[in-house]
Amino acid sequence: MTPGKMLFYPILVIVINAVVVITAFYLSFDKWARDILTETEDQYNNHIRQLVLLAKDSVADTIESYKQGTLPKDEALARVRAKVRGMVNEDSHGLSYIFMGAYDGRMLALPIEPHKELTSLWDFKDGFERHAIREFVRTAQKSPEGGFVRHSYYLPDSSVVREKLTFVLGIPELDSYLGTSIYFQQITHDQQLVLASAKKRSLLYGFLFLMPVFLALGYVVARTLELAQSKVRYENLVQNVSSVIIEWDLDGNVKFINDYGKRFFGHSHRELVESSVAGIIVSPFGQNGDTLKQRIDAIVTQPDVPAHLESEVTTRSGERVWLAWTNTVLRNTEGAPSGMLSVGLDQTLRKKTDDALIKSEMRYRSFFLSALDGIFIINNGSIVDANNQAVQLFGVPVTKFVGTPAAQWSPEYQEDGAVSREKENELIRRALDGVPQRYEWLFQRQDGSLFLADVSLNLVPHADGQMLRASIRDITETRMAQEALRQVRERFVCAFHESPLMMLIIDPASHAIIEANDTFVAGTGHSHADVHGQTDETLCLWKENAARAEFYETLARDGKIQNYEAALVRKDGSNIYAMLTAYGIHYSGHNEIMFVIRDITERRRRIEALSEAQEKFAEAF
Repeated sequence: MTPGKMLFYPILVIVINAVVVITAFYLSFDKWARDILTETEDQYNNHIRQLVLLAKDSVADTIESYKQGTLPKDEALARVRAKVRGMVNEDSHGLSYIFMGAYDGRMLALPIEPHKELTSLWDFKDGFERHAIREFVRTAQKSPEGGFVRHSYYLPDSSVVREKLTFVLGIPELDSYLGTSIYFQQITHDQQLVLASAKKRSLLYGFLFLMPVFLALGYVVARTLELAQSKVRYENLVQNVSSVIIEWDLDGNVKFINDYGKRFFGHSHRELVESSVAGIIVSPFGQNGDTLKQRIDAIVTQPDVPAHLESEVTTRSGERVWLAWTNTVLRNTEGAPSGMLSVGLDQTLRKKTDDALIKSEMRYRSFFLSALDGIFIINNGSIVDANNQAVQLFGVPVTKFVGTPAAQWSPEYQEDGAVSREKENELIRRALDGVPQRYEWLFQRQDGSLFLADVSLNLVPHADGQMLRASIRDITETRMAQEALRQVRERFVCAFHESPLMMLIIDPASHAIIEANDTFVAGTGHSHADVHGQTDETLCLWKENAARAEFYETLARDGKIQNYEAALVRKDGSNIYAMLTAYGIHYSGHNEIMFVIRDITERRRRIEALSEAQEKFAEAF
């Protein structure tokens, strides 16, 4: 057989293998490139979606305040708009901003084009002749989780129109939505960069796919280089690994120690190698009084001696450190033990951490047991631990409390009529989701008596799984006091409004009228709307300013004033002659002034008429 024929079949096999490899590489690269393009677009989609979700999270408190009725809708919208205007950021994806629109088509917040705010863009058409704003509104209303809209818009500071992708998310409570956009031009640019990088890599990968061809031509050289590199890597690994590696002979002498071990112990090569290190880096005697040689013999000859152990050793500086050792018996070509290889990992930090955790656990346990609030731990619906205050609240020993279902200590129904078990399951579910729960709960003791408690329920991370910590405080007496105070306040309000005397409650600092009873409204002609928030001065209630000044001067000096006679003015301008009394009260959690007005106009007229009659009588006789 000629040399050409001898080479033909091996070359043919190599060529066929090369064609198969190139084909496989091309198919793999094509799929990989398509996946990269899809992944790049998904990353941008997720990026703008996350921006909008984060924006909505940042205004969640304002929305919640509006939902609870503590914030008017106009104020809530104003606060959300103010936050959205500041949501402009420049990151690795370019300039990004959040805009806000209303369901009626008005643009509420547009940071980069503020002149368009509060204008209706309902009829605005993009480069595709589509009503982009209507698409935004329709998507936000239709999809509670938000959605994407394709449209076109001008490039920043340019008249050129480019296609954009916008993600919008509705805020149905405020009849509005949040959104942000990105130009497809930017996505395409990044995809082109990725493809360009992929093409460069493909050359390398193509070369790697063709490596079998080159390996077939230079196997011996490649194998020799591989073995040489393997030896270098092994030596580097042994010398630089962050573990102490020691080879012992059967007499306990060190045959080899890596560079890390020398640095770790602080001893030189001469001090450690070919000598016994008993008393240098390890104790000369073990816990049972055995020597280092005896300990090595035990590991070599006795299979039941653990190959993994921890020991405390001393460095040259005198520092006591802990090492976790893994010991392997070395054998010669005949299978007989020839020494031992020990690999030690520094455990000092872990030991210190464990000690700190133990101390922390002891401190936590002390706090847990001595806390003034009742505390118990719930796992899978059952009570697994409780402090002294908790068992005292329920009137049972800890042995009869721990291990019982938490639902056992609640009546069938709560104060609001809810079924205790259903309501408790919902609260536990929220707490397990990581949302702390604070609520009032009606508990039932073993003797059947009930008590009301303020409860804080929180998730506690634990190695055994998700547990809940319930902190309870008996508020039965507090609730009774609150109820008594409410009844007193109701009686006061009733007496105030039904009094035949005109009465006002006034702020002592500004003299603003906080409350007026119906008698005052009827007697002066002012409505409740006229009076509320006004002062007696702005109402022109006093006929003489000097009398008003004297009245408040006496009140400030003495803290009260009684039977002060003065002339007041009705809304229609007529006069009221009144006897005034004022004193301090505590109303709605604040110190206020009670202003009592007794109308003596008729009595004053009768006195004046009598005086006039007496004068006429005197003149006649």
